[in-house]
Order: sequence, then C-alpha cells, then structure tokens
Amino acid sequence: MTKPSQLNFSHRLLDFIASGFYSGHAKVASGTVGTVAALGLIGVLWAFTPGVLSATGGVALALAMTGLGILTANRALELELYGAGNKDPQRIVIDEFAGMLWAIVFIPLTPLNLALAFFFFRLFDTTKPPPARQLEKLPRGWGIVMDDVAAGIMANIVVQLILFGFTSNASAEGLELKQQGLAKGRIVFSYITESGTDLGIIDFEKATLEKFYSSTKLDEYPVWSPDGTKVLFYSDQTGDREIFTLNADGSGLTQLTKSAGYDEDPDWSPDGTQIVFHSARLGKGQNLFIMNADGTKPRAITNDRFKNTTPRWSPRGNEILYSTTSSWPGWDLALYDLGTKTAAQLTGGFKTYCRAGWHPDGGRFAFSYGFGNEIDIYLQEKGGAPKQLTKLTGREYDAIFADGGKKLFFVSEATAGAGNFQLFMLDMESLATTQITEGAGSVRHPSWSPLPAPPAGYFGKEVEKQRKQNSSTSK
Repeated sequence: MTKPSQLNFSHRLLDFIASGFYSGHAKVASGTVGTVAALGLIGVLWAFTPGVLSATGGVALALAMTGLGILTANRALELELYGAGNKDPQRIVIDEFAGMLWAIVFIPLTPLNLALAFFFFRLFDTTKPPPARQLEKLPRGWGIVMDDVAAGIMANIVVQLILFGFTSNASAEGLELKQQGLAKGRIVFSYITESGTDLGIIDFEKATLEKFYSSTKLDEYPVWSPDGTKVLFYSDQTGDREIFTLNADGSGLTQLTKSAGYDEDPDWSPDGTQIVFHSARLGKGQNLFIMNADGTKPRAITNDRFKNTTPRWSPRGNEILYSTTSSWPGWDLALYDLGTKTAAQLTGGFKTYCRAGWHPDGGRFAFSYGFGNEIDIYLQEKGGAPKQLTKLTGREYDAIFADGGKKLFFVSEATAGAGNFQLFMLDMESLATTQITEGAGSVRHPSWSPLPAPPAGYFGKEVEKQRKQNSSTSK
C-alpha cells in the first residue's frame, strides 16, 4: 500500500479528500474517527458560515458531499490507491462525511442534537439495516457512499422523532423551528394564528420554540428588559389596549397602564428604569409617552395630530427613534432628543420608512423601507446614507440586532402580499440569510435577549395557569 508521502501531488490531494483530511489513516476505528472529523467540519461551518447549514444550504452541501464522495472513491479504486483488489478500503471515509451531513439536515444544531445524530448514524452505519445493506452492494464508489447516506437519513428520521416527542406538546400553534440560527440566547415574539395573537419564545441553546403567554385575546409587541428578567408587551385582554409585564418564566402578569385610548409598542430605557410607548390618550393622533418602569408618572414627549409609533430607545440612552406620519403620504423616521426635548425628521418622500431597530453601538440603526408589497431592510448610520441589507421578495419588517450586532433578525413574508411572516436571521458579515421559523402562524415583533433562559418547564405550566385564570375571570 502506497504511503501518502510517496504519492504525487494529485494523488496526495485525492487521498486527502477520500480519507477525510487523513482521518481515515487512523490505525483503529477509521470509520468512527472519520465521523468525528466530519463533526469537526460541521462545527467549523457552524461557527463561521452558519448559512451553509441552513435547510436549503444543508441539503445542497449533503448532495455535494455525496457526489464528491462517489467520484473520489471511484478514482481511488481505479488508481488502486489503497491496494489492489480492495473494494471498500477502510481509509476511504468521505462517505462518513456525506452520511453525517444527511444526519443533521433540518435538525436544529445543538451539542445534544449533534451527539444524537452521531450516535444513531454510527449505529445504522455499523448494523446496516435495510436499505443500507442493499445499497452497500452497489458497484464501486456508489456502494461505498450510498449505504452511509442511507444510514445518515435513518439517523435523521430517528432524531426528528425524538425532538418531536419532546417539543410537540409545548410548541407554539402553527409554528416550527426550521433552523436554530444561534447557539445561545432567546427571542420572544408575537405570532398570529386562526385562534388569536399570542406570545412565543425561542430558546436557541435548547433549540425549542414554545408558547410563552396567551390571554386568548390580542397579545403583541413583546420586549425583553435589559437584564432579561421581564417581558414588556401590550394586550387588549381588559377590553382596551394596555401595557403589561411578565416575568421571564411567564408568570407575574402586571398591568402598567389603565388609560382611555390605546397604549401600544412599548420599549425599555437602557437602564430598565423607564418605558417609552405610544398612546391615543390625548384624543388626537398617537403620541409618545415615557413612564417609570412600574407604570407611574406617564408624561407625553410629543403632542401633535400625527401618528408617532414604534419608539425605540437608543442604547446610549439620549435619543428615541420612532415612526411618524408627520409628512404624509408615507411613513418616515424621526429622532427625539431627550436632552433638548426636540424631534427631527430623518427621512422624507412618499415611500415607507418605519420600524427601526438600533445597533448596540447606538450610532446606526436598521429599518424597513419601500412601497406597497416590496419592503426591504436597510442599515443607516446617523447622518449617513442608507445601505440595503435584504432583497427578499415581499415585505420585511421588525429588524433587531443580536449577538453584539453580528446578527440581524427580521420577519419576512413567505409569499409576497400574503401577510404570513416568518422569522429570518441575517449574518451581518457574510449577508447570508437563514429562515428560522416556518408554518401557518405569522411571526411579528421579535425581541432578543442574550441571557440564559429560566428553568425548563416553566413556560407550558405558566401558560396553562394563565389560561385558567383568564377563563375564571371572564365568567
């Protein structure tokens, strides 16, 4: 058998690929070692180019690795690179790479899920239940690779069934987690179904999507507190739209506003001591108000006949960015300076500028811009020119930064004009887009928190408890 050091360059390159970065040259258990190397490749891709492992990217990568495996295995056999007459050389482990990629397609990537995929892939690759045993008998490279592909797909099915068993009872109605997106942190959001508008939560570390809260009425626009211990939102469960808070485990519902006229779209100050929101309580337009975090001392900061909505407090604490109709037609962005107590309109024209989200550095923001059924996400530094970030078909809204500004979450229509929105993530460096949720439920108003989630099991229990309380109160 030829040693790698004795091969010419083209043969060494072939050996490098076929043996899975030389992992197939392990003296014992080369298949297991090759699978570990495949896990290493998946980890590197996940860390640096997560979009490659999205649903579409994952399938494409698995197909490409399958084709590459068949080609390199065939070529290695033709050259008798690993010995004459050896029909399935143990040193060829690129088939393990292909199998592992099939094992993780459509599965949220967490350490536990990868461990499950690894275990069941090795189990099926070793025992070769049908159709793996039959596929192994295919000629040359086809037989070497396709039995591993079958083992990977079987492992994938088993892991999907396990995940379904653990998450189906707690999942949000009409929604599924299509891709994990990040390794940690939480996003709370509102979602619309046939039965109403509820709050949901994604725990990226646990790769779960659950219902967080439901009053059986309209519950919208949730926002994490800066310390991640509370969620702010508005609801019409009292017959009028008022602002409420919940603890991070879904308990402790507290009503903060009790005014005639809608109170909506709240946001926290960076220190968590104050809340900005818009209200119709003045009897004209929709104006911005600030109150203490406990709901006391509400005071108006705008007082006009326009619609001033979706306020977002700057991370620096000195400004509030909001949407306004002060130059109708079209929505525009305006900036309220808390020091000078003055507002300045930032945009103009008949097209829509709205729903801005601050970058963590407080010097730039993302926002929605466009007209009709074509709205995209743009990024702009204060005083600078806007830069387009998304180019998906349909409307994109509700941009929020996450992971220190490295990621941008937003919602986009699955079909232009249909009104069904799903959560997407944009990598700010590569600009690769990953769809996070899918289903009949429509996702809006995501809010990100990097802090750990409360203990497992709280959400489902608290939702059911709250439903019973709401039911008894309404009788």
